[in-house]
Amino acid sequence: MLVFAGLVGYVVLSVGLFLALFGRLPHAHDFVFPHYLVALPVLWFGSIASSYCNFAVTAIADLRLRGETATVRDGIRVANRHFGRIVAWTVLSGAVGLVLQVIADRFKLGGLVARWIFGVAWGLATVFVVPVMVIEGTPVGTSIRRSARTFKSRWGETVAADAGVATSLLVAVVPLLVLCAILAAVSVAAAITAAAIVVATFITVSGALSAVVNVALYRYATEGLALGGFTANELDRRFKRKQPRGSRRR
Repeated sequence: MLVFAGLVGYVVLSVGLFLALFGRLPHAHDFVFPHYLVALPVLWFGSIASSYCNFAVTAIADLRLRGETATVRDGIRVANRHFGRIVAWTVLSGAVGLVLQVIADRFKLGGLVARWIFGVAWGLATVFVVPVMVIEGTPVGTSIRRSARTFKSRWGETVAADAGVATSLLVAVVPLLVLCAILAAVSVAAAITAAAIVVATFITVSGALSAVVNVALYRYATEGLALGGFTANELDRRFKRKQPRGSRRR
């Protein structure tokens, strides 16, 4: 429910601010350089709501994984206490994403490669930022360093993420979207509504499950504890060490 609330808050805040500043909804040209240098930060504003709710979900997940009772109110209380850090992390994440997008647009193929490499590195290095802020209560800069150090010490420098929660859920979502496309032959409005419900449910469920998995991974990496029904093997397989070229058996 909190993840869904964050999704709704994101849409309301982003679209509301865009309407207030420009008196219209976003157009296709708003996402073309250099227009997106203004449009994307405005539309990113709503991410504060989704980050806030993700923070609360992470706090609840940590408490429940450790066998404690936790309610939505408990998660909100933790998020309120760290609201300034949530805003700072949201702004920083948006700035990094915008810089990578500019690099990709301005430097063509080399930019696309650079965005992919730096994007993957940034994603892996910051995978534990929210759990660190929730559990350790550290500022954003310290949390990023702690996240990167924890990841490197546990899984090393050359790794690849597995399919992940979101990709696994797509197995169930894709057939539902196909049914929505078929429904469009009967009623376009009904198909759009059904597709919106499916996508919103996918984002909600995957967001909540990812928060739980990341907390479990962080506790495992720092304390060696496999909590909440997870096994050490399951958590170790979340990130796989890449083998150097030429090291595979032929």
